[in-house]
Amino acid sequence: MADPELSPLSLLWVDGQPARLDGTNVTVVEQPDRHKLILRGEEDREFRRAVKACTGAALSFDADAVSGNDPCCMMLSPGEWLITSTTRPHLDRELAAVLQPMHANVFNANSAWVAFNLSGSNAHILLAQGCNLDLHPHEFPTGTFSQTTIARIPVLIFRPSGDHQFDLYVDRSLAMDLWLWLRETATNMTS
Repeated sequence: MADPELSPLSLLWVDGQPARLDGTNVTVVEQPDRHKLILRGEEDREFRRAVKACTGAALSFDADAVSGNDPCCMMLSPGEWLITSTTRPHLDRELAAVLQPMHANVFNANSAWVAFNLSGSNAHILLAQGCNLDLHPHEFPTGTFSQTTIARIPVLIFRPSGDHQFDLYVDRSLAMDLWLWLRETATNMTS
């Protein structure tokens, strides 16, 4: 279990449980146990092989591409990926060890990013209130990732599975702003 003192939303935790918002057909939950790291490296064959051997995921070199499940690798820019995992808390150390002889680096981004999971049949409607992406499953299917803004807050949005689920990654300094916007918008949807 994550330490609530490390969360920028720690004041919203109840009985040691992460911040949670239950609205009409939408639930938003902070995901403090989602491990996040940034990987940077040359896009060569040796780098690809080393990362695949360690993570099991073949890195994609297409913009906004996703590979793997857990760990999940999302390409942020050429030569840079956000890698998330709920099962491998020391993946940053594992990758650093296999990448040591290469021109590559990896760093733990748990303290830099906050993850939220949105679920429910109104999750896409809630996000559409502040995001200009078409989140319909035909346009933004499972496995899709994009960098965008929600209510002018830069976020990374990922549809991990199912039609009614999204993961959001936001800079730690903006996490409370996003949370407050989500809460206010969800409340207005029920009015």
